[in-house]
Amino acid sequence: MPNHPLAPVYIISSDDPFLKKERSDALVRQARATLNDPVLMVFTQQDFGTSGKANLSMLENELLDPGLFGGDRIIKIYLGELKSIANQVLTLLGSRTRPGVVCIVETARITKKLADAKALDYSAASAKDKDKATTEKALGFVKGIGGNIEVIYPPDENKFPAWIISKASEFGLTMNKDAVDFLRIAFDGNLGAIIQFFEIICVQYPGANVTLQMVESFLEEDTRHSGFDFINNVLKPDSYKAIAVLHSLMESGPQSVVTLSGIIQSSDKSLKAVAALKNDKAFLNSNPSFMQKQSYFRNLEIYLPATYDFIIKAARLMNNDLYSYLVQELSLASKALSAFNENEAVLHLENMAASVQNIAVRSLRSL
Repeated sequence: MPNHPLAPVYIISSDDPFLKKERSDALVRQARATLNDPVLMVFTQQDFGTSGKANLSMLENELLDPGLFGGDRIIKIYLGELKSIANQVLTLLGSRTRPGVVCIVETARITKKLADAKALDYSAASAKDKDKATTEKALGFVKGIGGNIEVIYPPDENKFPAWIISKASEFGLTMNKDAVDFLRIAFDGNLGAIIQFFEIICVQYPGANVTLQMVESFLEEDTRHSGFDFINNVLKPDSYKAIAVLHSLMESGPQSVVTLSGIIQSSDKSLKAVAALKNDKAFLNSNPSFMQKQSYFRNLEIYLPATYDFIIKAARLMNNDLYSYLVQELSLASKALSAFNENEAVLHLENMAASVQNIAVRSLRSL
C-alpha cells in the first residue's frame, strides 16, 4: 500500500493470519521510518484480563502525554473476537491520542457493517457508551480520532494465480503456469505456506523459473512446510514423532501463528479425507495403483503421495471414537488459535498426537 501519513490507530481485520501479519509488519516499518526512534510494545488480549472490567492501566499510561522523559511508541495489540474486553480496549484507543504514538490492532475478520461504523466523538458520548460501548460504537470512537479500519480478504479463485506470480516476483522468481496451478491447489489457500515455499526456493534456486517438477519435489521431500508432517505421524500412528515434529516446527521460525495455521489446515484436510474414505468402501477395500490414488486424492485436495497411505491406513483401522476425538481436539486448537492463544492450540495438537497410542489421554479434561 502507498505511504500515507500515519493514522493514530489501525485495526487490521482478516481471517488469514499471514495477511494480517504482512499488513501490520508494513505499518511497523512505516512507523519506524516516520517516528523518532520509537519503542515497539506488544499487548495480547490476555494482558487485559479475561472477563469483567478490563485492566487497561499499562496501555492507558502509554497513551498519556509522557512529558519530557517519554518517547514515540508503536503499540501492537492482538485481539480475538470483538467482545467485552476487546471493546473496552478499542474504546480507550478511541478516547485519546497523542503525537508520536501509532497503535496497530490485529483482530479476526469483522463484518462490513462494523467496518463501516460511523465516526463518533468520544467526548460527546453518554456515560453508558463510554463505560460499556458496543463493538460498533467502540469502532466508531476509533474512527472519530482518525483511526483506520482495514478488512483484508484473501485473493479469490480468479485472483489467486496473479497473487502467486506477484509474490514470486518479490523473491526474484518467475512461475511456470502449471506450477502456479499446482501451487494454488496443493496449498489450498494457505498463503503463509506459499510464502515459506518461495523463501526456500529463492535460496536454493535464486532467480529460477519455478516449474511443476520443483513444486512436486518440494512437497514430496519436505512435507513439513505444508503442515502435513504432523498429521502424517498422527495417522501413522507415531505419537513421539508427531509431538517432536510439532515442537520442531514451532521452534523453526518466528511466525508461530502462521505455522500453527498451516498444521491445523493440513490436519483438517487429512481428517476429512479419512472420513470420506471410511464411507467409500469400494475404494477402501481395493488395492489401488499409485495413479488411482493420485486421481482419487486430488479430488480430496490431497497432493502429497507420502500422505496417501497414512490416510488409507487410518480409514481402515481407526475406530470412530478415536476419529471423533481427533476432530474435536483439532476444532479446539483452531478455536484457540483464532483467539491468539497459541499455547492452548499447541496443547490440543499434543493431545491429538498422544491419543493415538495412549487411550487414557482421551479421558483427560482441561482444568
